[in-house]
Amino acid sequence: MLKEDDQLKPEIGSQIVRKFIDKDKVDAIVALSFSNVMMASLPRIAESGVVAITTNSGPSPLAGAGCKANVFSTTWQNDGAAEAMGKFAQDRGVKKVYLMAPGRAQKLGTSFSGGLAASTLCCSANISPM
Repeated sequence: MLKEDDQLKPEIGSQIVRKFIDKDKVDAIVALSFSNVMMASLPRIAESGVVAITTNSGPSPLAGAGCKANVFSTTWQNDGAAEAMGKFAQDRGVKKVYLMAPGRAQKLGTSFSGGLAASTLCCSANISPM
């Protein structure tokens, strides 16, 4: 069993995946816990045929037409909760929303505001993981 820390950084995660596949010749990669790292690593994983099991990331591009035969997600699709909350806020007549999310969750704002008028999302902030 091999273990590496991607530091939540797509470029580092993708380098680690390449090393695992090309140098270490692994049969499977398990974890890929963050969607930004998963998506950066996806091209190499998909072309290699190595099985990948994500334990926390559920980027929407992996669903439907973007599905890969060797990539399995054990979690929900990332944008589902944000989209549902955006719809809830719209149904409740919410006029302004302040959104604060990790910098790696840039799509969260898009998913949340997908059901809201463009002027509803008044402010947003990115926070960095500690």
